[in-house]
Amino acid sequence: MQQEIRYIKIEFISYLARNEMLKKGRINIDYRTYDIEEYLAPASVLICSKCCGIGHFKRQCTQDAITCKLCGQTYTDVKQHTCTNVPKCVHCDGAHASNATNCPIVKQFRADLTKKLLHSNSTTTNNNQYSYDPNHFPALAPNRNSSIGWSNNNVISKLDLLVQSVNQVNDKINKLSSWHEKFEKFMEEKNKNDEVIRRDVSILQNINKITEANIVQHDLKLKRHENILIKFIIPLLDEITKILSYQNYDQQGRVLDPDAKILFELNRAKLKCIIDGKEL
Repeated sequence: MQQEIRYIKIEFISYLARNEMLKKGRINIDYRTYDIEEYLAPASVLICSKCCGIGHFKRQCTQDAITCKLCGQTYTDVKQHTCTNVPKCVHCDGAHASNATNCPIVKQFRADLTKKLLHSNSTTTNNNQYSYDPNHFPALAPNRNSSIGWSNNNVISKLDLLVQSVNQVNDKINKLSSWHEKFEKFMEEKNKNDEVIRRDVSILQNINKITEANIVQHDLKLKRHENILIKFIIPLLDEITKILSYQNYDQQGRVLDPDAKILFELNRAKLKCIIDGKEL
């Protein structure tokens, strides 16, 4: 069986709303009235492990002797201390250890500490609350140009300037357009000239190939004619010169014409140089 809920914790963001609800002491939910009590969250309480005092650590303790947390007796040497094992609180003389959290003195100290913390928190919250003061925000200066209207002359002059600017832009656009047309014509003529040059270069290349072929054929013919000249005609001329040279002698072996003899010998020497491939 589910247990009945006796308490509900409600947290407020606004400290003023919290105080107002606590002053009323009641709250209405679904046509029911519920009592309101202040809830104090338990704060952490420091209990000294040397003297069992509340609110400080052992290293901050000023007591020379050590207090037993169970029996409450004081001693200076732990070896000489014999605990009675009878719980006795040094704060309230109750039958519990001195560092027990259920001690009435410890509870009261925790409650006082919690209230103090809440009070300091509420004071800080109130100090940090923002309140609007119109004196801190002076009104803006009025617009100086609001009372000054544009006259018709100013508007017309500005429109004239705008028209002039537009006309200047149009003139520049027309110039750019004409330059673009000229450039296109130049590129067309250039492309045509390039085509003519490419065609002429192609023709010259073909002529060069034909010329090279003709030169090769001419060289072959020259070599063939040279072979005919060297191997056939020159030896034939040498034989003819030799026969003519023999005809220049009579039956007794005397030279009939000395000049003809010299001429025949000179021609035969030249023919021999040609046959041997020597320079004349």
